[in-house]
Amino acid sequence: MASTGGRAQDLYISDLDGTPLTSEGRLSASSMATINALIRNRGLLFTYATARSFLSAKKLTVGLLLRLPASSTAVRWSSHRKPARSSGRT
Repeated sequence: MASTGGRAQDLYISDLDGTPLTSEGRLSASSMATINALIRNRGLLFTYATARSFLSAKKLTVGLLLRLPASSTAVRWSSHRKPARSSGRT
């Protein structure tokens, strides 16, 4: 939980497929409006993690007011650490 102004706030991480997306694989206008209203008016901490590619997920979430990083197969939970170098030994 994040702390904002002395009150705790939950972070909501959603998958895309089968959750906010319709059976046709689209984000419905009502889901987008609800999530955006919660982000804008209530400070909802919302993001998604998906097995979709970055470009596929980006196309589906155009118009979503994401203020946090999201995760896709192309951009896995990244950190600021550099990857370890292989010593060449096995």
